[in-house]
Amino acid sequence: MQCHPPLGQQSEKKEQIEAMFNAIASRYDLLNRVLSFGIDRRWRGSAVRALRGGPVEEILDVATGTGDLALEILRMNPRRVVGVDISEEMLSV
Repeated sequence: MQCHPPLGQQSEKKEQIEAMFNAIASRYDLLNRVLSFGIDRRWRGSAVRALRGGPVEEILDVATGTGDLALEILRMNPRRVVGVDISEEMLSV
């Protein structure tokens, strides 16, 4: 496992955050569930329920990570869901 220095100067911050999330991408979902005691599932469910109040046509999921929320929203059959993230490894998961 690659070690990363603490976040330093602003010019390096983006690259360090990207490298950190790329490094944990394969374990992110498990870590998120364990470290949040499952709260991540509850807030995602709440977000999807809030969208059910009206027509869902297009959704932009910024900082989508592995796309958990975007995948849940796809079940609502919107016209388009777009997920973006700084980490290519997270997106590939």
